[in-house]
Amino acid sequence: MILRLDPYDISMIKRLARKKGIPHTQLMALWLHEKIEQEKRFSAPD
Repeated sequence: MILRLDPYDISMIKRLARKKGIPHTQLMALWLHEKIEQEKRFSAPD
């Protein structure tokens, strides 16, 4: 998969990932998973 992101955003993601001690790709996958789960909770039918 290819994602086009602003170079500044990429550098900030890499910096945050470095602080957390994980690869930036893993951090992005974690955030994506969290957001999907959040959306599923808000979109779930009652």
